[in-house]
Amino acid sequence: MPSFGPFTVFTYDLLVTLMSAGLPAAAAIALLTVALRIALLPLTLRQIRAERRMNALKPQLTELATKHRGDPLALHQATLDLYRRENVSPFGGILPVLAQAPFFAVLYSVFLAPTVGGEANLLLAADLFGTPLGARGGAALPVLLGVLVLIAAVATISARRTHRQNRALSWLPYLSVAFAAFVPLAAGVYVLVTTAWSALETAVLRRQPAQPVTQPAG
Repeated sequence: MPSFGPFTVFTYDLLVTLMSAGLPAAAAIALLTVALRIALLPLTLRQIRAERRMNALKPQLTELATKHRGDPLALHQATLDLYRRENVSPFGGILPVLAQAPFFAVLYSVFLAPTVGGEANLLLAADLFGTPLGARGGAALPVLLGVLVLIAAVATISARRTHRQNRALSWLPYLSVAFAAFVPLAAGVYVLVTTAWSALETAVLRRQPAQPVTQPAG
């Protein structure tokens, strides 16, 4: 039996129920992924607030870097003190990613295990464009990767336009493309949907607030 026992069985039963209702397996995965991302919205909003607070601290961080040039230990301590005073965590941005990890692990396992709960795994018969969702590669993979590359490009452009605090993070969607090429197709569908959701969040929720228009005096 795969790890995350009760959660694995629950996810499996939910997928089988959705498929029994006439939903294709890939669509069932997409639906569960969207439901998960909606449930994680509070964490995402917290992440966005943390990013904006970090951006607001940039001038002070620059001053500290100038003040403690040549003394990395003093700079490190001063930076930590600043974060503590402003109640900002530089690691707040990874919370939504960490929260998705158990679901991804469960989804990965239910499409590989021959049995779930002591019974034959019905999900192993599910496919996308003729490729079993538990398989790697196949005819569906180029389509999946092509859509992922397009989403990654849109996400990168959107992230740069919103002036996110760490532009290196804007290249993470492309890592999703490479990752999806080596996991079972079911996991690739999850990566596709969650990456598209992240791109949408970046475009909608991370837009910079409009700057107030200053009226001329008199």
